[in-house]
Amino acid sequence: MTFKDFLSPLNAEEFGGNSGSVNLYRNQIYRYIDQFPNLEDVDIVLLGVNELRDRNNNFLTPGISFSADALRRQFYRLYKGNYDVKVADIGNINAGNSFSDSAFAFQETMQQLLVLKKIVLIFGSHQEMILSHYKSFESTTKALNFTILDSFLDLSEQENQESYLTRIIKHSPGYLFNISHVGSQMYLNEPGASKLMDNMLFDVCRLGIVRKSISDIEPIFRNSDLVCVNMSCIKQADFPAQLNGGANGLLSEEICTLMRYAGLGNTVRSLGLYDYISDLDTGEQSAKLAAQMIWHFIDGFYNRIEENPLQNDNDFIRYRIALHSDNSNEMVFYKSKITERWFLEVTSNFHNNSFVLPCSYTDYLSAVNGDIPDRWMKATQKLM
Repeated sequence: MTFKDFLSPLNAEEFGGNSGSVNLYRNQIYRYIDQFPNLEDVDIVLLGVNELRDRNNNFLTPGISFSADALRRQFYRLYKGNYDVKVADIGNINAGNSFSDSAFAFQETMQQLLVLKKIVLIFGSHQEMILSHYKSFESTTKALNFTILDSFLDLSEQENQESYLTRIIKHSPGYLFNISHVGSQMYLNEPGASKLMDNMLFDVCRLGIVRKSISDIEPIFRNSDLVCVNMSCIKQADFPAQLNGGANGLLSEEICTLMRYAGLGNTVRSLGLYDYISDLDTGEQSAKLAAQMIWHFIDGFYNRIEENPLQNDNDFIRYRIALHSDNSNEMVFYKSKITERWFLEVTSNFHNNSFVLPCSYTDYLSAVNGDIPDRWMKATQKLM
């Protein structure tokens, strides 16, 4: 059985044929309608997942969700950027007889697409599917960096109610290296949740931190393999069609900026947009923002630049900062002459080698002022 057996083609009447400008995405995408597209030369694959039940098979909204197609309609109306795109829309995984059936189909499909080395964009499902999204990387990576955008830092361990984040942390075999939780709102979370994440050497970037300096969040995506977005991280006024919307959250401009950062991240292999509820979407306004989030990710992808100062230091400026007054130990930063992005060298005592960790100018300034950056400290502790 191949992943094609789990997929339903697009509706030919709505998504077939070409119309309008040649530069509209609907006229640029290889679409699964009558014949499955050849993925050999494709960079990015779009996949809808129409499943809005929880793992106990309880429906979160009345009836079967068609959220994937609502988002797709709006994305097809957008114009591509000033670059050639190689994008394929391979249709939908529709709800199975049970949630576990849908999760199995999704995980199998993702695994096979990752083996084909495709960038996979997922949309239309409930956050319960994030665990399957994570598990699909099991056979293709040894140390996964996972980034989740969510207002809720849910580490619930109540019997039969463990959150997706708790189950990811507990999952065996363990191939999780780091979690970066972006956009959390502390007044919505248990007081000890953030401290628990810190004790596990994971990263928590509260909404206020993101808003204070969004450019400082960029290195997180440069060091991510999987990025998942729970739409609850967006302010409800900007994205009404969500289950757990709030008065505060990321603004539409901010979430699009973060999605472009994700696209620019050379290691990001998949993006998932979760908890968009088309039944709650008047005039598909939320679908329009979700479509623009995908547009910004793709725009970032086609502007990726491979950079590694340990492989080609001619394109970088090196900065050495002494950690002790006798210069017995030092921290090494690199700044790209091309993109002005920053990197921090980390030495692994366990592997007896060095690698570079994406960082920000703020990290460099902290080191200059005598404060060791958190990302360097946590990475060093994990590699001891």
